[in-house]
Amino acid sequence: MNVKSSCWGLFVDMNVILYCSMPDQHQVVKRSLNDSLMTSNRVAAGTDIDGSDSNQLYGPDGIFVDVNLD
Repeated sequence: MNVKSSCWGLFVDMNVILYCSMPDQHQVVKRSLNDSLMTSNRVAAGTDIDGSDSNQLYGPDGIFVDVNLD
């Protein structure tokens, strides 16, 4: 996975999607492991700005994905 900073948390769901939490970027990104492009990351959560709004994260260092893949 090609990301801007270190991944502190990693998670692979049942659809072979890899999630990476980046505390320095205040984001969780994801990509399909079936996709051969290493640059195919998509933002799963966060805005790259720390905060407490519903669309923001503050230094995520872990990942939780529920049975609905949320």
